[in-house]
Amino acid sequence: MKRVIAVGLAMLISIVFLSGSSYAQQSKDFFGGTVVGVYTHEMWRGMKLSKRTVVQPYIYATYHNFTGKVWANYDSHTSKFNQTDFVFLYSRSFNKLTLTPGYVYYSFTGANDTQEFFLSMAYDMFLQPNFTWYYDFKEGDGSYLNLTIGHTFTLPHNYAIHVGAQAGYLWDNKNMGTERDGGDLSDLYNGEVYMTASIPIWKEISLEPKIAYSFPLSDEAQRVFENIIDAYDFGGDSFVYYGGLAFRVNF
Repeated sequence: MKRVIAVGLAMLISIVFLSGSSYAQQSKDFFGGTVVGVYTHEMWRGMKLSKRTVVQPYIYATYHNFTGKVWANYDSHTSKFNQTDFVFLYSRSFNKLTLTPGYVYYSFTGANDTQEFFLSMAYDMFLQPNFTWYYDFKEGDGSYLNLTIGHTFTLPHNYAIHVGAQAGYLWDNKNMGTERDGGDLSDLYNGEVYMTASIPIWKEISLEPKIAYSFPLSDEAQRVFENIIDAYDFGGDSFVYYGGLAFRVNF
């Protein structure tokens, strides 16, 4: 895992250094930021993955159309970092359509690492629909499909509120659940409604509160979620209210 973290950080740092001259000239070709969020639970595609509060720091950098990101999860219950994700993507717009292919490496503590390719398609229209296909080509050997819609309300003094919803479909991805007999599971998976805000503090520094409600979209998904909660003693059920606050610094 340490080797993977080192490689991922090296790749992200290289993006920053390659774009150093552009940044010095205040070019719009380069931007990035770092974020530290504190949330009531770790949530991933409808699955509750922690018993207590988590801290989720990440850093990202974009140069031209390329973006690199390193994200981690610190579990306050175990007092350990149990997951580190490395994301690399390329985004290209064609009029109102934006296509974003990318790659994710999931590095876990206590579980097998896995990898995904993904393709996101966003269209600039009312509710800003965004459809993403994720393909886990290692542990899961299957797909996850996600549709997101939302709207951002711009307020005076650069304040903003974003209201959104998403729905997911599991397609034979063993890393996210199986049938009762262990066979491939394809079914509606998770839904979520959420609201976030951006509150400027000073120049490129802002606070980002979030509240959300996550829920299973099928009986099979509910079974999978509740099995995970019971197996790891996370408490509660598959219908989860969660939220938190993130601190962002852009550069």
